[in-house]
Amino acid sequence: MIAFQQISVAVTKGFVRDRASLFFTFVLPLFFLVLFGVLFKGMEGGEGTMEPIQYIAPGILSFGIAMSAVFASALTLVNWRQSGLLRRLQLAPVNSQTILMSRFTVTVAVAVVQAALFIAVAFLPFFGLRLESGWWMAVPLFLLGVLSFFSLGILIGAVFRTEQAASAACNLVVLPLGFLSGTFFPLDFAPSWMDTLSLASPLRHMNDGMLALLVRGEGPEALVVPCLALLLFTVVTAGLAGFFFTKGEK
Repeated sequence: MIAFQQISVAVTKGFVRDRASLFFTFVLPLFFLVLFGVLFKGMEGGEGTMEPIQYIAPGILSFGIAMSAVFASALTLVNWRQSGLLRRLQLAPVNSQTILMSRFTVTVAVAVVQAALFIAVAFLPFFGLRLESGWWMAVPLFLLGVLSFFSLGILIGAVFRTEQAASAACNLVVLPLGFLSGTFFPLDFAPSWMDTLSLASPLRHMNDGMLALLVRGEGPEALVVPCLALLLFTVVTAGLAGFFFTKGEK
């Protein structure tokens, strides 16, 4: 428990001191919210359709959480390896599960603050976001989403050995997922092949679940498919990360 607390505190201090991480975690999602909020401000939802802010807010929130979780876990692993800290941690009387759990706990805490700040801004009269009363049922989906993108970041950090390569890989993975998963525009307007391909994206399932619970008022049954998809993605990426990490450290 002491090792868990010490590593968590160290990771938190490193995050707070990194201005670039703070910007991309908290400011970038708000930038997208303002950008698309202004672009779609004059549009009103018609009968049977939701207002633009109701659609774009959950998607941008999911995208922001995905980006921060992937970058944080990938770059942390690479930095620890390059600085020699990872080797020292492996030689210390602390297991790898404790190390990963401490980093994941900090990632979840950051995602909670990120979500709270984002929703608080989206609630402002200018944007006018409204959440359904059953929004709290999205908590399991939220946690699974953070876990799935955390595992994706660990996989990237296990494959790429330098910070520049890992950062480029994160961008090449997360940014296309944002467009492929209906974050910025409904997939109803996309070609059928894109809609089918998006089913392999964890962000698509997180977006669908967030929309269903936060703004559409659907019940807990809307969690089943997104949660199973995110859980499957986590198992696959975590397995691959373990394989590449073990192979790379030999």
